[in-house]
Amino acid sequence: MNGPSKRLKLALASCVLLAVLEPVAWCVMMFSPSEFELATTGLTSLRFFTVQSNLLLGLASLIYAIYIVRLMRGGAGVPSWAHKLKFVATVSVTVTLVTVLVFLGPIIGYDKMFTGANFCFHLIFPVLAIVEFVFWDTTNLLPFKATPLGALPTFVYGLGYGINIFVNGVGSGANTNDWYHFTMFGIENIPILFLMMLLFSWLLGVVLNAANTRVQRRLAESFPRGI
Repeated sequence: MNGPSKRLKLALASCVLLAVLEPVAWCVMMFSPSEFELATTGLTSLRFFTVQSNLLLGLASLIYAIYIVRLMRGGAGVPSWAHKLKFVATVSVTVTLVTVLVFLGPIIGYDKMFTGANFCFHLIFPVLAIVEFVFWDTTNLLPFKATPLGALPTFVYGLGYGINIFVNGVGSGANTNDWYHFTMFGIENIPILFLMMLLFSWLLGVVLNAANTRVQRRLAESFPRGI
């Protein structure tokens, strides 16, 4: 088995795992009562960027896995839109991972951030997605001009998050509209934080894409005939 073929099979295996386990983890969260503010039950859990980004990753992984199977059976290659969708989803869960490690973890507590389904959402799934995209995704090269797509989910979510706070207020306790505690820096600074998160998301996408591009180019040098 040559390098590209092995990576393709690893990519398929990881995508299938993510496609199956993401909705399973969400169901666990929905039907597991918890006092943790970032683990609500039912459809209310969809308000969290963590859940949205992980479900997007599950969908993107399912689509990508289908096209990988087609490719391995001698069919056409993976379309660029499917590759871009998985890139966007990977950036989104990477935003989740880094935000938990450097911001929410120190504020709320790592023990709470890595409890129950959030252990998968905040750590296992993002790490698997990063490894898959950087080292095993060898079907397409993403041009640099496409990297801003990685910040799209952050833009859409952040816009809605900020508008909700400005229109309905911060709230408190179980009825808070600021479950990520961004207003601790002052509600007037929400637009600045929004722009910072957009830049942060884009930079993560640039780093992930650069790493994947380097891996693919090295692979092409070692196996010039491809798969």
